[in-house]
Amino acid sequence: MLALFLAAKAVDPEMAETRPRCSVEVAQMLKLSEFDFDQSDRGWRILARRGCDHEAAELIKTYREAHFPDVNYSGLQMSYWHEGQERAFEGRNDLAIPLLLASVQPAKSDGPEARSVALAWTHYALATVGFLNRDLHALRAERERLAAVSEPAFYEGYYKAAPADLRAALKWPPNLNVVDGLLACFGKPYSEAYGCKAQTAFP
Repeated sequence: MLALFLAAKAVDPEMAETRPRCSVEVAQMLKLSEFDFDQSDRGWRILARRGCDHEAAELIKTYREAHFPDVNYSGLQMSYWHEGQERAFEGRNDLAIPLLLASVQPAKSDGPEARSVALAWTHYALATVGFLNRDLHALRAERERLAAVSEPAFYEGYYKAAPADLRAALKWPPNLNVVDGLLACFGKPYSEAYGCKAQTAFP
């Protein structure tokens, strides 16, 4: 569950400015576990934090294609999402949008809690696509749908058990703060708007 809500990007400004070599040992990356590659600082995030968004996206794609038969549903969802984000960070919205949409899962029927999690993700993803399409109406509508998703009963315990530095990002509904930032910086490149702080209550 935690994998669904971890932020994809936290660029080190000093490294981004110096533009170090955007290369890694791909063979070593492909040996990482799914969790280590996607959620730790040992995988593709090494490149993202250097500002090497194109290379990070290509690495995610390579890992997914190499491990496709073995990646679970959640891992596949996050692989498409994170590649899509990296494409958006490099300004390739045309490539990003299909990948972000590929991360959307159907609202699960195995109980209201699973349904809430699926809906929250769907509205976050569609809000992001609305932003990339410069569709303010869609972005606002998905923001309202995200805000209205019922909090599942398990979530309070999940939130309290999370590390303190992640709790702000995990507050229900997850990623609402990111969507508010996209609204606050609507019209700017995704690379700027993703980290924006909302200055106004929306809508």
